[in-house]
Amino acid sequence: LQGLVLAHAGTINSLEARVRVLEATPVPTPTPTIAPTVSPTTAPTTAPTAPTIAPTASPTSAPTGMPTASPTTPPPECWFNLNSGNETVYVASYVPQTITFGRGGSTIAVTTVAFQTAGQTMVLVAADLGVSALRAGDWLCGATGGISVVGEGGGFERDWVPERLAGTAFLLPVYRFTPQSLFVRAMAAPATVTLLFGTVVQQSIFVPAGQSRMFDAFDRLGSTVTVTSTTPIIGSMASSCEGPNASLSNDPLAAGALPSYGCYDYYPIAPASATAYGIPSQNALFATLGGDAVTIACGGAGGHAASGTPAVGAFLTLNGTRPTFYNGFPCRAHVAASGGLLGVTSFADGDGGDATMWLAPDLMRTTFVIPMHWRYFAIVCTGPGVATVAPANGSAAASVAIAGTPGLGAFYHSFGSGSNAGCAITTSAPCFVVANAAIDGDEVTIFGE
Repeated sequence: LQGLVLAHAGTINSLEARVRVLEATPVPTPTPTIAPTVSPTTAPTTAPTAPTIAPTASPTSAPTGMPTASPTTPPPECWFNLNSGNETVYVASYVPQTITFGRGGSTIAVTTVAFQTAGQTMVLVAADLGVSALRAGDWLCGATGGISVVGEGGGFERDWVPERLAGTAFLLPVYRFTPQSLFVRAMAAPATVTLLFGTVVQQSIFVPAGQSRMFDAFDRLGSTVTVTSTTPIIGSMASSCEGPNASLSNDPLAAGALPSYGCYDYYPIAPASATAYGIPSQNALFATLGGDAVTIACGGAGGHAASGTPAVGAFLTLNGTRPTFYNGFPCRAHVAASGGLLGVTSFADGDGGDATMWLAPDLMRTTFVIPMHWRYFAIVCTGPGVATVAPANGSAAASVAIAGTPGLGAFYHSFGSGSNAGCAITTSAPCFVVANAAIDGDEVTIFGE
């Protein structure tokens, strides 16, 4: 990662030389570890000393060391609450299985919930999961198969963060509203996470393995936030309409209920990649790590193409390909430069207030269950093909074309009055689904299995 940053941002001589670290906090009662802001002209001169990596979890529950699986079978994926709602969680299971709920860096299960059939959905509140309130750091893991998880708090619907989004470099354009807040979680190893504006380090946080922290109330409106980490992390971004919340003390693991923090443009962050697919909605913002050129090609009648070179810390804007937002044409963004990385986020669909990130092909899947009531969904794929859609109202499944040009594909479907949780979708090409949740009209990503 240091080599990548040096290659694209020559003004950073040494990432380690800029990192300020606080001492690790024992599990399960971590204390705030947000470090003071690091100015561009003064930086620590010693690198952090990482603590011992947390022990591997037991086979029955573990967000930092997944449930035991055979050498040929990957373990089920865990999902994490990172500012993803404190009241309700909507869960869909892709197979009959027992799902384990736990919190923070602890590998001890708080409770389990049994799903009897493939595609079953449940609406769970905190009491169902054996706690008084949901909070950042909570996790859900399937025992034998995949799940989809969407949270809700204060009327905002927000997707929990799947561990497949773990990475070490992220590019996050900021479209509207200020200040912003970024929640991060270290995975199996401790991480030093650094927030940069352009090439200037703003702040670094040491995050013990399996724990979560927050960059609170920074302002990058109209520009791009760069996030780097010494080991893989996951995270979520949101723009706040209420300003800093002092009661959190910069620690999302503080005792008590945590509200959905930041009213608008929440989304799980996806790692920067050379190629990403998505739909612009009202617009999409494109950022590259080292100011590399990006090319954008969109499907549909007449095509839709753009290219440009955003400056480091800036972004390019592509307006929606149709006035009905996610009922637009699919697009592919690519950086051709060796080692080049980009990050793309779509904003604004006319209702609700959240956003979605474009995904690299390796993050996409072919089977999806929407766990909550929804108003519309859009399927974004790497290429044209066929999708089978099975509504949750008992109607017969229908096959629909994933239309597009070579290398692109998408399908849009709307129920004006909404549809029930449990809609199942299978696709012949790698895809992801953007669903408009029914309560507040927030966009969430259904990552699939």
